[in-house]
Amino acid sequence: MKLIRLRTRAFVFMLPFALLLPISNLNAQDFGKAKITLQAKSYRLIELLKLLDAQTEYSIGYGNDLKDEVLGFSLPKETTLGAVLEILSDKKSLRFRNIGKTIYVRPKVESRNTIEKGTIRGKILNNVNEPIPFVSVILKNTRYGTSSDENGNFSFSAPKGTYTLVTKAIGYQDTEKSITVQPNKMVSVSLMVIEQSEQLDEVRVYAKSKKVELEQSAKAVTVIETAKAKLQAADLGEVLTQVEGVNIQRTGGLGSQAQFSLNGLSDDQIRFFLNGIPLDAMGYVNGLANVPVNLVDRVEIYKGVVPIRFGADALGGAVNLISNEAFEGTGGSASYQLGSFGTHRLALHVNHRPLDKAYFVNVSGFYDRARNNYKIDVDIADARGVLTPQRVERFHDDYLSRGASMELGIRNKRWADVLMVRGFYTKIDQDIQHNFIMTIPYGEVTTGATSSGGLLKWDKSWNKKLSITNTLGYAETKTTILDTASVVYRWDGQLARDLDGEIIRNSPGERGAPSDILFRDQLFYHRLYAKYAIGQNHDVRFSSAPTYEMRGGENALLDADEVDRLTLDNAFFSFINGLEYEYGSSSDKLTLIGFVKNYIQHLNTERIDFNQELSESDRRTNNYGAGASVRYTLNNSWQMKASYERATRLPNLFEVFGDGFFVSENVDLRPERSHNANLSANFRGNLGNKAYLNVELNAFLRYVEDFIQLLGTNDFFIHRNVENVTSSGLELSSQWSSPGKRLQIEANGTYISYINTAKTGPFTAFEGDRLPNRPYLFANASGSYAFKNLFSDGDGLRLFLNGRFVNKFFRSWESIGRQDTKQVIPSQFTQNSGLTYSTLFKNQRLSITAEVQNI
Repeated sequence: MKLIRLRTRAFVFMLPFALLLPISNLNAQDFGKAKITLQAKSYRLIELLKLLDAQTEYSIGYGNDLKDEVLGFSLPKETTLGAVLEILSDKKSLRFRNIGKTIYVRPKVESRNTIEKGTIRGKILNNVNEPIPFVSVILKNTRYGTSSDENGNFSFSAPKGTYTLVTKAIGYQDTEKSITVQPNKMVSVSLMVIEQSEQLDEVRVYAKSKKVELEQSAKAVTVIETAKAKLQAADLGEVLTQVEGVNIQRTGGLGSQAQFSLNGLSDDQIRFFLNGIPLDAMGYVNGLANVPVNLVDRVEIYKGVVPIRFGADALGGAVNLISNEAFEGTGGSASYQLGSFGTHRLALHVNHRPLDKAYFVNVSGFYDRARNNYKIDVDIADARGVLTPQRVERFHDDYLSRGASMELGIRNKRWADVLMVRGFYTKIDQDIQHNFIMTIPYGEVTTGATSSGGLLKWDKSWNKKLSITNTLGYAETKTTILDTASVVYRWDGQLARDLDGEIIRNSPGERGAPSDILFRDQLFYHRLYAKYAIGQNHDVRFSSAPTYEMRGGENALLDADEVDRLTLDNAFFSFINGLEYEYGSSSDKLTLIGFVKNYIQHLNTERIDFNQELSESDRRTNNYGAGASVRYTLNNSWQMKASYERATRLPNLFEVFGDGFFVSENVDLRPERSHNANLSANFRGNLGNKAYLNVELNAFLRYVEDFIQLLGTNDFFIHRNVENVTSSGLELSSQWSSPGKRLQIEANGTYISYINTAKTGPFTAFEGDRLPNRPYLFANASGSYAFKNLFSDGDGLRLFLNGRFVNKFFRSWESIGRQDTKQVIPSQFTQNSGLTYSTLFKNQRLSITAEVQNI
């Protein structure tokens, strides 16, 4: 009965989404009721439109084709917005279009009835395929034009005809391109801008990209833009391993299990998101490292201190992937990678966002396949049991993953800035080659996962004061594990035979007992995030994130006398709330953030003892947390940051209920709690010779109570609480680029001390030991050089070299056994090298990359 109450509660928390949707009977003319007060009887036209924008909740938009002039008539002192617009329509022959809270003003003489227009849409890039923001784009000898946004995209309309499109930007040569505009059609164009050999110093214009804006905030965040990575063969896991403080341990090639760690904390101690929504609720069930990098524009890595907007119980940080940010109009991108060991990776993204329509459509898809038949060194036994060292190919490690998502929505309505529905489907099939420590080969063990679901998102802001983001979603993941073979395989893929040449047969199950397992995980979630501007420099934010999770399924081959955990009622209800305040000084030198959080979890299930007896287990936890961040800018180059959070991380389904195969259950797991602190100093600026340098030093501390660690034998594992664990360390990173950015060099290094500080409990014998199987010293370096205009204007060749070093570390507790016989993961130094050639082909950017990994 208690479980039923949980499910009822899961239904109730969805109701706020419906209650927050505004119900309105407004018609197209209701903006006319807005009251305004005029101080003068006569105005210039543009001056009057700006006044209307300031005095009402509506935004007044107009283009370059609107002629500014003194009005030849007087206006009443007290009137309404509608009355003024009616006068302007009659006296000045203007027309108005109302979309949401925006009123667009156009001259009637250039309406569609008299002049037919087309749309010009495109992107500004430099010779190494990087987007260039804030470039003026105009049609020569006309008043039509615009500027590129922070991602280099631009779009505007013009009457039909043949024009010369011109770009103008400080530090870049002017670019011209001939185009023809057809009525009611779109012209897509990609423009290359070339840096001038000499730049003017008298006038400089500075604008912050989203990356710089976040990194110069008070948040402890590192932002990775993926523009260059999309031109290489690297996957997202390889991109993130180049970030200071980040390490990813992988058990093999594409599709293999990967353990992500950040400042010493790993796995679900770090939460992962796609556009602010939990990653597993968006269809990516095989982990962060296997997400196609071509579907991601940037990655935000929050270290230790996590903003409340995620509604997350992250212990040591969060990683937020930002998907491809669609531009206006119709367009898309496609990429295909072909690699060794049967690797094929395809990613597609298409968006349709008409300039003059309220609706939009985004579609993305991917297809990944790999045989992973790289060679390994193993010992193979003959019929007499004699072991012989051999180098063989992995024969049972195929990986196939494919998926698609679609977003449909409308925008700029009175009742919603954005209303969007998203659906997704992902399917994965994968072979398992061997056991955990690679001592026994498997020839038929397989696993698979199918994930589907959707979300409904509603965004709305009022008067630039209050904004609300409301998201409601559902995801279902079905996971299968099949192990029924009754034969024995050798490392060379052959069946094991006895002295008579007969195939050796055992009872079914290569790993042990046979398994035919089906998991069915269901996730219901709601995310409410509200922001209110108290004043010019003061913001208050609130988040609420209830989540309900259920696990069911069966193991069809379980012995009759064993209780199947998957057939029991296994459910979680989690409820995380946060309140945050931010102050930013008018000079932008000082930013302060303070917040509090509340973490509630209710677990209701049944416990299985060693005698296969069942008993009810009902556990409730309620924890509070708080934190603060401060950023102080000393001058244009130097910045200091400090941050702290008392964080809580609630156990998840996998940790509590296991997987029924490798990992056993532990319903007694307690939430992890941690003190997280960061202190950093950053230099960012131009050197005397116009070269650019960015250097950052960060010190961190993570003191964790009831640390959850996966421990066990070579075949069976279980999650347990370790009383206390301390992780502390230093990160140093630097980036240097020559004038003109032809030569770019980056390097970073991380030292982490993971220490077991438990003084009571089963792990006191290892007090003072480093935590096992975790690298503590690693570094990255990369360099690239760009050749510009090799064969034609706008083309380019970039050579690049990346290197990574990971120092050796112990696989188990370092104080156990003799040092000379302990299992050690040896030091690794890997290098990747390649080149990318890019050029324009029929107004589209074409890039080709050749890369060699693990030189």
